[in-house]
Amino acid sequence: MPVNRTPPRALHTLDPLLFNVKKGSLWVRSHQLAFDPVYFGKLAIGRFDDPLRTYGTLYLGDSPLCVFLEHIGRQFLATRAISEARLAGSGWSTVQFRRRVKLIDLANPGGLARVGAEGSLTAGAGYKAPQKWSSALHDHPSAVDGLLYHPRHDQSQRAIVLFEDRAATAVEAVGPANPWLANRTLLAEILEACGFGLIL
Repeated sequence: MPVNRTPPRALHTLDPLLFNVKKGSLWVRSHQLAFDPVYFGKLAIGRFDDPLRTYGTLYLGDSPLCVFLEHIGRQFLATRAISEARLAGSGWSTVQFRRRVKLIDLANPGGLARVGAEGSLTAGAGYKAPQKWSSALHDHPSAVDGLLYHPRHDQSQRAIVLFEDRAATAVEAVGPANPWLANRTLLAEILEACGFGLIL
């Protein structure tokens, strides 16, 4: 289902639901191990990327399962099997918040309705409309650091997108990166939960 609803013209007058991430909170990012886990992309290819590329975005999840699905698993929903070659060189890192961060909450009850949005914003196909929403919510008078939402491929999980111009120094990686193939027990649990097979 595509995202058809665009941000209302009076969005700046609406009172969004806000969510505060406490200093010290730990979240997760899946990434290529050759690169720093704290990276704000400006390619305008993600759901809540800025379409004008004026600010970068960083996506985090509340669990390894969440980020695995959003980064890797979504590519294999049809084939149901993932090769070890695809997982080589990728893993996940724990990211810690260095300060309190304020987000527009699109995940908890009332969050979508209070800004005039609907579920397709976070779960619908296509990124053109969500990117317009990202820009509009970024420019809201509440001046938030990012958004809290339910990711498309598992709505029981929670994800965060951070805006680089406000949150570039708000997070840092803690501890070493965790290669997917070096964490066989966790990988097996994730694959089992998602019904995926592993091709050796």
